[in-house]
Amino acid sequence: MIKSFIQALCLMAAAQCAVAMPSDNMPALAAEHNSEWPFSELIRESPFEHHRRAHEFSASKALAPCASETPTGMGPTVSPDTAAAFSASTTFKNSATTYGVSNSSFLISVVNDDDSFEYSENKFHGWINQATYSPYNCQLACNTLHAAGTKCNSYNTYFMRSPTITPSTDTSCPNPSSMTTIVCALWKNKLYAWDGINTGEIRGRNFTVVIAGSNLYQRNNTETL
Repeated sequence: MIKSFIQALCLMAAAQCAVAMPSDNMPALAAEHNSEWPFSELIRESPFEHHRRAHEFSASKALAPCASETPTGMGPTVSPDTAAAFSASTTFKNSATTYGVSNSSFLISVVNDDDSFEYSENKFHGWINQATYSPYNCQLACNTLHAAGTKCNSYNTYFMRSPTITPSTDTSCPNPSSMTTIVCALWKNKLYAWDGINTGEIRGRNFTVVIAGSNLYQRNNTETL
């Protein structure tokens, strides 16, 4: 219900934010970045918790190993399909460095890191599964929440190596092919460089989840939290 409420607020405020945002001097954006409100939902669990839960369901047989993972990652694939190649991808690095700039609304705090930013005392609003790496759209989402009365003072964009199917602990699908999930994570309070605590994990028998191109942005205001 909370997700639906936030989604409705986002849809109502999207047009207003889309008009206001270009004055913030973000780098030149492709046409797809300036389209209508581009998000279908705000997922309340963190990306790692979301996939961890799928893994737990798999272990309890509620979701069989080798079942398709959702949501489907829409980012570019990496060859060879290894965690090392994903971490070394110049595509991800270039995207992060290109958009790793401050503007009048948000200040860049961390550029092209290899972890996601989390803090247990900070309120997590949710994350959006993006079709492209777009801090612009992530800022739009954060501003939409903020304008509707739900504080949003930080956002984190990154690429995450995710399995296409739920990895098994046996030999049936221990290391499935990967997909690239482009995450826009939204937070109530300000996050800082020292809050980067999640660099990845092993799922199933030997599928490695890693993060690349992680940028952290803080709202440019006087709030310290």
